[in-house]
Amino acid sequence: MKKATNNLLIIKFFILLFFLFVNQSTLNSQEEGQSIFSSRSFDDSAFKTLDLEKQIQKKYKKVLKSTVTINNSATGVLISEDGYILTAANVVLRVRKNESSITMSDGARYKAKHLGKDVKGDYTLMKIIEKGTWDYLELGDSSNLGNDEACLMFRYSNGYQSDRAALMRIGFYKGTKELGCLKTSCIMMLGDSRGPLVDLNGKVIGVCSHIAPSIEDNFYAPINLVKENWTRLINGETFNLRKPKETQFLKNNNTILSSIKDKLFSLKGGQEYLLESIAKSAKDIHNKDSLLKKAHLKKGVLLLVIT
Repeated sequence: MKKATNNLLIIKFFILLFFLFVNQSTLNSQEEGQSIFSSRSFDDSAFKTLDLEKQIQKKYKKVLKSTVTINNSATGVLISEDGYILTAANVVLRVRKNESSITMSDGARYKAKHLGKDVKGDYTLMKIIEKGTWDYLELGDSSNLGNDEACLMFRYSNGYQSDRAALMRIGFYKGTKELGCLKTSCIMMLGDSRGPLVDLNGKVIGVCSHIAPSIEDNFYAPINLVKENWTRLINGETFNLRKPKETQFLKNNNTILSSIKDKLFSLKGGQEYLLESIAKSAKDIHNKDSLLKKAHLKKGVLLLVIT
C-alpha cells in the first residue's frame, strides 16, 4: 500500500513539473512577443494560434452566459437585454404549444413565447415572458466574413451530463451557398443543430441549421436574413413556407461561393493548419532537452499520464 502511495506521489510530482514547464514556456513566449506554437512561419496568416486561443478564452464566458437550453433538447441564444432568443425554426415547428421552456446557463428557468419564423430559412425568434434583463450577444455581419475566418459554434448546457457547460466547437468559414446558408468546418454532431455561430468578436453570425452527407458540410442560417426580417419576426409572422412535399433544403443548391478577402481572424489553411501547428508544437515541447524530458526518460511515467 505504501509503495502504491509513493508511486502516486511521484506521478503527481511529474505532472506538476509538466504544467510548470508549459506555463513558463507560455510566459517566456509572451515576453518575447512570440507564440509557443511556432512550428512554421505565420507570416501568411493574419492571426497566430496563441492569439486565437486568447481571443476564444476572452469571449467564451460571455457566449456561455448567453446560450440557453430550449425544452431540454435544443439550443438558443439571447440577442437582446430584454429577452429575445434566436434559434432554428425547426425547434418550434415540432412544439404544439406557443411557448417553450428556457434554461439559462446558471440553471434558472423561464417561459418564452414563440414569435415569427422563416420556415425555409430555418430561423425563428422567441421572447422570454417574464420581465428582466439578461446577458446577450450582439448581431454581427454574415456578409462580411473572410476566407478561413475563425468562428465558434455552441450547443446547450447539460444534456446527458447534468453539470456539463455549453459545448463549444471551433471551425473556419468556408463560403456561402447561393441561397444564403453559411458553410463552416465546425463539425456538427447529432443534436448540435439550432445553436449560435459566433465570430471571434463575440457577435452572432448564424444559426446552426443542417448538415449534408459529408462531415465537412455544416450549414447555418445567416444572421443578415434575421436582421432583414426583424419586424416580421417580432410581429409573429410565419413566412417562406414549404409546399407539402418540398424538401427543407434544396439538393441542387450546392454551389459554394468562397470569400476572396482575409479578415483579422483568418487563419490560412483553417482547421488543418491549426491542427498541424499544435501537433508540431507539442512534439517540440516533448523533445526539449529540459527537466521535463529528463524526468520523462528517467521515470517513464509522464507519457502514460499525458496520453
